[in-house]
Amino acid sequence: MFVMNSPRVVLVEPQNPANIGFIARLMANYGITDWVMVNGPELAGSAAERTGIAASAELQAVRKVVTLAEALSGCHYSIAFSARQGKHRRPIPLPELFPLAEEIQNPALQVALVFGREDIGMTTEEVDQCSCIANIPSCGLSSFNLSHAVAIVLAAWQQNNSNAAESRALPMLANNEDRLRIFSKAYKWISATGYPDRAMELEEVLLRLTALPIQARDLRVVEKVLRHLNR
Repeated sequence: MFVMNSPRVVLVEPQNPANIGFIARLMANYGITDWVMVNGPELAGSAAERTGIAASAELQAVRKVVTLAEALSGCHYSIAFSARQGKHRRPIPLPELFPLAEEIQNPALQVALVFGREDIGMTTEEVDQCSCIANIPSCGLSSFNLSHAVAIVLAAWQQNNSNAAESRALPMLANNEDRLRIFSKAYKWISATGYPDRAMELEEVLLRLTALPIQARDLRVVEKVLRHLNR
């Protein structure tokens, strides 16, 4: 195992302010300063101030954005935590996730841990924007309270780093914006050829490809090839 960088915690449209206050305490517990809400409730004067009273600085530091793409800006790898079974990808059980994901075990990389709404979790499109899907195994009810899920995942992250024996430089991954930019060009140029994209099949496939980790140097080669084909 290798030491990983402090992650970014992303909450997609959280609904319960009390949960957000509890999560602020978790940010303080684990020394995480980078966390983002995609939309979400107004926190001033809400239950978040009560449940997060011991971590008021962290609560005030949460950033609010409008889209998941904005929340993932600057990230190289993103993990969607969902109780649902993926249509195109098998969810990885949490105990297997961090030891297996050597591509994210580089301190230079920014990793996002993404959690969905309390009632319906994440949509298929939102999950497709993430590099992989993971779930938290349970013996009964499959879904966890949002703040409990964040606590379990951060504890596993911390445990992985506590058990780490060494750190080494691994190949740099392309960040989310560069992947989006290049695969958006691919979709535009392929569409211009008159390719029959039935039921948005091409768009959905390219979206999933965009979320997958790829080395920055390999993405540059893909971009050169696409430019050549376009010319």
